[in-house]
Amino acid sequence: MTLPKAAILLALPIAGMVAAQPLWVGQLGDAALVELDGTLHSLQRGEVVADMELLALGEQLQLRWQGQLLTLGLAAARAPAVQKTRLTLENQGGGFQVAGRIDGRAVDWMIDTGATEVVISESLAATLGIQPHPRAAQVNTAAGMVQGRPASLARIQIDQWVLTDVAAIVLPGDYPARPLLGLSALARFKIQLRANKMVLEPIQGSGIIRSR
Repeated sequence: MTLPKAAILLALPIAGMVAAQPLWVGQLGDAALVELDGTLHSLQRGEVVADMELLALGEQLQLRWQGQLLTLGLAAARAPAVQKTRLTLENQGGGFQVAGRIDGRAVDWMIDTGATEVVISESLAATLGIQPHPRAAQVNTAAGMVQGRPASLARIQIDQWVLTDVAAIVLPGDYPARPLLGLSALARFKIQLRANKMVLEPIQGSGIIRSR
């Protein structure tokens, strides 16, 4: 069938469009972190997410996507670019708070620019299955010096941004009630204070991944 000229002109750009392929950008335990169209997905073997099925994960990643069998190398992948976006927080009278996650669990972060590291309670660490180092360590917080045990958080999320391998301190008991977002995470952001507002902007090249 011969298409009218107008139809041909409209069809040409569509035929020339190529969908962005998945990119393997990291690994979290047995899960592969795969970026597709600017969105980060966590895939377990045999799981299908966004039409992607993880077949194998090793030195290379094997993925079935839209009927295609893809073999991806981590070295050839790129992390999704951090967008030029900012997050503005308002002080509600008790400090600056922001929604996020630790290893997939939803939390309400309390921003503490006086804390040298991220600080979580022993009870929260136990719930998340985080094993702190047995040696004692001290961390400076807005409330002063406190003693706890160091740990590494594989993945945290602050609003729309994902950070990996973040140093933390685990304190005994249930303190703090809300995890403190300290400089081990905040150092990856530009921070501006304007009256009762705080503006966070990711630093390019700091390893931050945008989750959506």
